Amino acid sequence: MKIWTYYLLFHLLIGWSWTQGQVDVSISEPIAIESTTGHFLRQFSRSSLLYDNPATIASVPKVGLQTRIAVGRYPHSISQLAQQNQEGKLVDSQQYDLVSGGYERWSLATPIKNIGIIGLDFAFEHYGPFSRMTNVGKAASSFRRSNHAFGLRYALKIVPRLAFGLDAKWLRSKVELAPEVDYVGQLGHGYVYNLGLVQTINPQFQVGVMVRNLSNGLSFQNPEVPDKLQPNVIVSSLYRGEVGDFDLNFSLAHLPQFEHGLQIDLTSQAKYKDLLALRLGYVRWVEGQQQVAHNLTDGKTISTRRLWRMEGLKFGLTWQIFQTQLTINYQPYFQPEPELFQRVTVTRGTSMLAFAIQLG
Repeated sequence: MKIWTYYLLFHLLIGWSWTQGQVDVSISEPIAIESTTGHFLRQFSRSSLLYDNPATIASVPKVGLQTRIAVGRYPHSISQLAQQNQEGKLVDSQQYDLVSGGYERWSLATPIKNIGIIGLDFAFEHYGPFSRMTNVGKAASSFRRSNHAFGLRYALKIVPRLAFGLDAKWLRSKVELAPEVDYVGQLGHGYVYNLGLVQTINPQFQVGVMVRNLSNGLSFQNPEVPDKLQPNVIVSSLYRGEVGDFDLNFSLAHLPQFEHGLQIDLTSQAKYKDLLALRLGYVRWVEGQQQVAHNLTDGKTISTRRLWRMEGLKFGLTWQIFQTQLTINYQPYFQPEPELFQRVTVTRGTSMLAFAIQLG
């Protein structure tokens, strides 16, 4: 009971302390829109919030060579937005048709004696079909929208139960403001830094804090492209227990900024004899995005800014073969958040799949 009391007090205290330093944002103020690379970085963190803390690799009792390959696939998503007309009836007015895409991520971490743990991280995200040539026959060999991230990670145990980590990434983002003849798009570059601490209370209980997206943003030539990366704090905790042949894990991560409501990722896992693990969780994440919408009334295409929400149950399965872990995850996908007197109907693309292979 004492452990669970500390667990809840830790999250409540950190959440309250962070919100005391924030400015109250009224509903009438504009939604903060980040660079597409900001969304790209958070997507990885949501797939493994505990692992993404740069201090995590130094918080385990025995650290060896760790390699992880992760692959995720975004669905082709279609959503319709209904608004009230002059007669007060809800009528479909806009449609969001988001192309399918995906990401690939490779990370490696290895201990170096008397120095700490050094890691490499490379990630690539893409949307739409791959094009080898443009409409005018010029070689392209690229996606219309894509993001790259190459990172270095360092972690060290400051004291036996406290680990510190630093993560630095170089970013390259390619966005498309409008259909272009030559498929060049808009290119942006920048850097981002993450800091993390993980405190091991006892062999069963662990807490962590990560400050993400410390950056001046990306550098785009076109001022219409959102170039900001929103810094935020992720608070996480992990509890381990045993019941017979099963190892039980309960993890909780949340963003202690409540201007868009509660943002939380809760996961429970039951692992049987280091062979098979089942996970069940709940996730709710809200963020501002700028997306292209089609007006159903006049057929025009416009760029809109609004909140998008990922909410629902998530499932996972891990199968361990010797020192190799094979993982499949199923989780909800982002959908537009309805405002007052609006309704959103999702006709396609409500969930996404992610896979991972981990060695060591």
